[in-house]
Amino acid sequence: MVDRSESKPLDCFSYLSAPNSSLYAVILSVFADARRDFRLNLRATEVLEAVKLSSNVSLPGESELDAALLQLCTWGNLESFSDQSQAATLEEFYRRHLYYQMTGEGVAALRAIELFHELVETPASLQSTALSAVRDRLAELISLAKAQEHEHAPPFDAAKASSLLESLFSELENLTAQAQEFFRGLQATVELREISVGAFMNFKERLVHYLERFLSQTITVSGEAETMLRSVDHMLIDAMMDSVARFRTADDFDVSEDRVIKVRDSLSERWRGVCAWFVGDSFVGDSFVGDSFVGDSFVGDSLVADSGQVSQADELRGLARSGIREVAAAASRIQRASGGVLDRSADYQALAIRFAACADDAEAHRLWRVAFCLSPARHLTVSDETLAQRDQTPIPPSTSWQGSPPLRIAPTLRRTGRVAKAGATRKIVDNRQQLAQLAETNRREAEQFAKARRELVTERIRLSEFGEIGAEAFPLLLDLIGEALSQRTESDTKVEAVSSDGSMRIQMQALPSSSDRCCLNTSFGTFSGPDFWITIEDETGSL
Repeated sequence: MVDRSESKPLDCFSYLSAPNSSLYAVILSVFADARRDFRLNLRATEVLEAVKLSSNVSLPGESELDAALLQLCTWGNLESFSDQSQAATLEEFYRRHLYYQMTGEGVAALRAIELFHELVETPASLQSTALSAVRDRLAELISLAKAQEHEHAPPFDAAKASSLLESLFSELENLTAQAQEFFRGLQATVELREISVGAFMNFKERLVHYLERFLSQTITVSGEAETMLRSVDHMLIDAMMDSVARFRTADDFDVSEDRVIKVRDSLSERWRGVCAWFVGDSFVGDSFVGDSFVGDSFVGDSLVADSGQVSQADELRGLARSGIREVAAAASRIQRASGGVLDRSADYQALAIRFAACADDAEAHRLWRVAFCLSPARHLTVSDETLAQRDQTPIPPSTSWQGSPPLRIAPTLRRTGRVAKAGATRKIVDNRQQLAQLAETNRREAEQFAKARRELVTERIRLSEFGEIGAEAFPLLLDLIGEALSQRTESDTKVEAVSSDGSMRIQMQALPSSSDRCCLNTSFGTFSGPDFWITIEDETGSL
């Protein structure tokens, strides 16, 4: 056996940068394949046969393979044991035979490297289906916990709870990591270069649909998870964590209470992380205790929502909305660039580059005149007086603006860029007759509304005791009853509301028997429904 007392745990990664690292990697992959086939150990000859099947390295000799195996044992990836079981003669018995197996450190290092390659090579994605799986695992766990409330409940299935917890933690952790990686690379994905407008519009539609689906699924699952977390008592969660911790330590050689407490605290800490993943600002300052909220924390080993903490679900929803805005803005920029829409800031930047490239001041002045159209303004509309003055004193086209007399133009031309053509003055339309008709219509409507209010104002009577209701009063009555019923809950026997314009107040009280009904005759037909005690008052004081 190789003495590994001097080796350190991180020495297991030394083979990655060592000479002949490809041979070491192939040897470790052979042992990894053997573990997947549930083979505990391999002899050097078996390793050599497996290496022959690999095309990644040249075939090593026996001495080279033995040296590689010895080095891996020194680093702590493998460990060796003597094997005399195959000795057929006394000479073979005294000859040294070894078999090898992976150490715990070697397995951990190999898994870490495999996970690294998986995370680097696999493109990030928004796993909407994983959200549903997380919700299902959470529902099963809470159902298991709540089943213990019953007096004759079956024994708690700690094995199932342990499996569900591990699956929940793993799926939620992977979902969060994938989503964060996706949004981290979204900006680079959106800022594409040298892509056609049609291709980008197609990409935009697919990306927005992808983000909207994830956003919708996150909102739905978060609401359902929040409801489930509200419904469970923290003591049941604590009991479940304790049972799972004892199940996971049951196979330990020497189980102590401290070991159980350590495992339980670790599970509770991860459970708090799951709860905080779904808990948003609606729970800030609150906590779960049974079916109610009190205090500032989740008593025991359950949910704690620190003040001001933002849940991962809220953060991912914000990132999804931000991603939709970014891709829409990028699409707008590409459309502007392809459609020839002028960008003033880009024009100024291009002009500044041109000015910087001018050889001398004279060239810069010529560029200035061309860029800002500093040339004779003969195209402008001027007054007859100005034209007569120009005829008397002609101004050569070569005259600069600075040396020429001022050009007086109409204020509307300066303000709007165009001058209205002269024409006949528009006739003034006499609207007095239409205004009088409108005033008469408003007066009649006000009288009808006041009549309807007077008809409805009443002391406390039953709704069924109303007489026949006129065509003007019935819509107003429906408005009042609708406002009152919209504010009524199942536990309310009495409700009070104000009409939509604030002119009338109604009080409604349910009758002891819900089977009592009323029928009102109106010009629109017969109105029927549950009967109420009803009081209608005028709020304007004008009746």
